Amino acid sequence: MKINDDVRKVMMAGIGALSALAEKTQETIESLAKKGEAALDHGQVLNERLRHKIKQAFGDGEPDAKTDKDELLKALDRLSPEELKEVMEKLKSLKHDGE
Repeated sequence: MKINDDVRKVMMAGIGALSALAEKTQETIESLAKKGEAALDHGQVLNERLRHKIKQAFGDGEPDAKTDKDELLKALDRLSPEELKEVMEKLKSLKHDGE
């Protein structure tokens, strides 16, 4: 009977190990889910802060045509002759497309 008792103990130990593993797995899943939710909440807060900063930096989001034009003119002043030639060709093609 000793062999049967030893086999039974080994089987019960295996079943106990599986049971303990299932419990630990569930605890780990719950812990990871909580951490994931916290990370998501934190990411949403950071995203909202970033939106607020962008809104502050760019105003209400309405484009300012005068500022855009002034910036474009300043950028044109910094172009090389070759780059200016490319811009002129593009402007000519836009003019022809609009006619």
